[in-house]
Order: sequence, then C-alpha cells, then structure tokens
Amino acid sequence: YWMMHDRLFTNQERLGSGLYVDLAREIELNIDEFSACMEDPTEIKRIYRDFRQAREVNVSHTPTIMLGRVDGDAFTIFLVAIGLPSFEVFAHQIERLRRYK
Repeated sequence: YWMMHDRLFTNQERLGSGLYVDLAREIELNIDEFSACMEDPTEIKRIYRDFRQAREVNVSHTPTIMLGRVDGDAFTIFLVAIGLPSFEVFAHQIERLRRYK
C-alpha cells in the first residue's frame, strides 16, 4: 500500500491510468491482476460510491478525519479535521464526544 501511496502522492500532477500502470510495474505488482482490478465494474462502483459519499460531506482533501456518533443510519459529525491533527487534539475531541449525550 505505502509504496504505491507514496508514488501517487509524489506524482499528483500526472494522475491517470498510464501513471497507475507505470507505478504498478515499478513496484513489481502483477500487471494482469492490477489491470483486471482497475477494469472490474464492482471495484469501479466502489470507487464512485466512496467519491460520492466524500462529496456529500464536503471532503476534498486527504487525509480528512471525521469524529462523530452513529445512531441507526444517521452519522452526526462533531469534528472534521483536514490533515492530521495532533494526538492532544484527538484525545480532547474524543473525550468530548464520549461525554456527549
């Protein structure tokens, strides 16, 4: 995961299927399996589902971290952090969330 992640992050200006295959070769993935996965309708649906869900809650950056509470089908968001907050910020917000009724 991290080998591809780091290369994608470094090459953000070149994102696209050609780059993905080049990077897959670079990190010695099985190209046939990689290509099959990239073209699999089920995987494509999952990607678009995740993309739609992110847009619905205005997520446009990674990492974006949400702390909230799930109640049935509803998710109430208490904190949205773009980037990676410090441990102290997380700990404080989690404690606030635990006390919330």
